[in-house]
Amino acid sequence: MKNIVIIISLIVTAHAADHSLDKDELEVKEYFEQCLSEHGLKESDLEELKNKADPQILCITACVFEKQGLLMKNGEFNKKEIIKVEQEEDPNFKQDDLDEIFSFCEEKAKDIDDACLKGNTLTMCFLDEISQLDDKS
Repeated sequence: MKNIVIIISLIVTAHAADHSLDKDELEVKEYFEQCLSEHGLKESDLEELKNKADPQILCITACVFEKQGLLMKNGEFNKKEIIKVEQEEDPNFKQDDLDEIFSFCEEKAKDIDDACLKGNTLTMCFLDEISQLDDKS
């Protein structure tokens, strides 16, 4: 849950500084605003949701990653898109490393039925694992 709060905080902070956002950040901000609207929320609702650890935050986070094409509607990884993004960011990435992360995170989330929680669990797991992989490089 702490990671979700960090992501939401970063997005809100980024919103306050629109002039310094790059293209990808602007796209994420746009998706974030769309997801808030789709869930009947406004940015002003976020502080209250964070303080209550409201599960809607999970849906907002999963929604943003879904709009980026990294998650499917059922909360599962969109492996092709993630691999494409990783190749663009790091041409030297190893497919085996990603496959191992996918397997580890999918195992962690296999018994979760709720798409928001599953998508969020997979996403947070992936981000944690990929950052550890980056730290080793």
